[in-house]
Amino acid sequence: MKLKKFSFLLSATAATVAVPLVAFSCGKTATTEVTAQGERDKITAVAFTGTDQANTSVNDVTKMQLKLKAGEADYKAPTGSDVKVDFEITTRLAVDGSLKVKVSVQKGAETPLTKELDLTGFKAEPAVQNVTQEQVNTEAAKITAVEYNGTKASAKENVLPSQVDDAKLVAKAGEQNYVLPVGDSWATEFVKTPDDVAGTLKVKVKVTSGTLFAESKEVTLDGFLTSANKKEAEVQAEANKITAVEYLGTGEKAKDKVLPSAVAFENTNFKAKANDNDYTLPTAVEGKAWSLSFVKVSADDAKGKLTVKVKVTFDGVSKESQDIVVEGFLTSDQKAVNDAKTAITAADYTGKASVLPSAADVTKFSVTQAPAAGIAVSYEIVANSQNDASGTLKVKATLTKGDKTAVTGELEVSGFLTTAQDAAAKKAKADAEATRLAATNVTYSVHIQEV
Repeated sequence: MKLKKFSFLLSATAATVAVPLVAFSCGKTATTEVTAQGERDKITAVAFTGTDQANTSVNDVTKMQLKLKAGEADYKAPTGSDVKVDFEITTRLAVDGSLKVKVSVQKGAETPLTKELDLTGFKAEPAVQNVTQEQVNTEAAKITAVEYNGTKASAKENVLPSQVDDAKLVAKAGEQNYVLPVGDSWATEFVKTPDDVAGTLKVKVKVTSGTLFAESKEVTLDGFLTSANKKEAEVQAEANKITAVEYLGTGEKAKDKVLPSAVAFENTNFKAKANDNDYTLPTAVEGKAWSLSFVKVSADDAKGKLTVKVKVTFDGVSKESQDIVVEGFLTSDQKAVNDAKTAITAADYTGKASVLPSAADVTKFSVTQAPAAGIAVSYEIVANSQNDASGTLKVKATLTKGDKTAVTGELEVSGFLTTAQDAAAKKAKADAEATRLAATNVTYSVHIQEV
C-alpha cells in the first residue's frame, strides 16, 4: 500500500512507516451479517504486546508487537466473509512517546472504512527546542485552505466525511501546497470534525515543532456523501441486482389462465431473480430488516405481457428495480375463444333430416351458442363417427380470433337421415313412379282404342 506523505519530520528519530498488509477474514455469524462499519465500530483500541513499553522508543515498535482491541478483549475477526481488516502505523511521535495507527476495514470492492487510534505510554524523547511559539503560530497562519484530492472511487460524492483519509487532504498556502520548514521536528496533523448527515468535513491543520503547536483557521469542505445518500445508494444497489421476475401462480391462477390485468400483486405470486439465481434480501442490520414488494407498471392483455418493478426497502428508504417484462400470460383473444368454447354444449346441421351423416357438408354446421362477434367458427367431423344407420355423427368446433384458437370436445349431432329412411324414401319414390307410369299406359291404351 503506497502512502502519500507531507514530509512529516516529527523528531530527530521520528518517521512515517507503512507496514505490509495483513488481512483478517471477517465473516458472518448465524444470526448477524458482518458489515465493514460494524467491524470497524468493534475495534476500540490498539495495544502494545512487547515488554517494557515505558522504555521502548516508538521508532522501535513493529506491527507484530501491536494488536487490535474490542473493549477489554482482543479483537477477533469472524471468518467466512469477504470483509478484510488491516492496520498500519502512520505516525510516530518520539517527542511524547506516542504513535498513531490507521485501521482499514473493507467489504468486497466497497470503499474501505478507516479509523485512527492513538497509542501512548512509550519512552518520551524530547527534542532540542530551537523554535519559538511565534514561529509556530506564523507557520499555522500561512495555511489558508485544505483541499480534498480523491480518486474516482474515493471521490467526494462516494465518501462519507467520517471516512476521509488524511492522505487525501492537502494543506494549501494560497494557491500553492503548504510546505513545512526544514528541520526542527516540524510536522502537521489534520484535526477533523465530520458531519455525515450534512456531508461536510471541518478541518484545521495543527502545526507542531517539538512540544509547541498552533492550529490554522478551520475550513469546511462540503459535497461529501451524506449518510442519507449512502443509504439510498445501498438500497438502489440492491434493487439493481434484480434482473428478472418469475410468476408463481398455479391452478386457476396459472400464467396461461389469467390475464395480465387480473394478476394479484401479492409477494406469494412472484419471485425476484438476480440473473439466473433467486434473489435473496440482505440480512437485517442492527434489528432493521430489508423487504421487497412487486409493483405493477403496466398490463398488456392483447400480448399477454405484464411489466413490473421490484421495490426494495430498508430503514425507511425504498428504491425500485428497472422495468421487468413477464411474458406468457393469457391473452385477451385466447380468453375470448376459451370462453366461447366453454359456452358451447351442442351443434346442429341445416336440413339434416334429408342428409345421410356420410354425406354431411362441414359448411352447414352451426353451434347453438353462437360466439361473440369477431370469433370465427369452423368444423371438423370426427373420423369414423358418421353412422348412417342411426343418423348420427360427431363434430368438433374450432373457434378462432386472431392467431388464437380453442377446440371443443366432440359434439354429437343426431336427426340425420338414416339408411332405412333413405331406402324407404327411395322405394316410395320408385313405387310412385311405377304407379304414374302404369296410369299413363292405361290412358294411352284407351286413347288408341277410341281412335
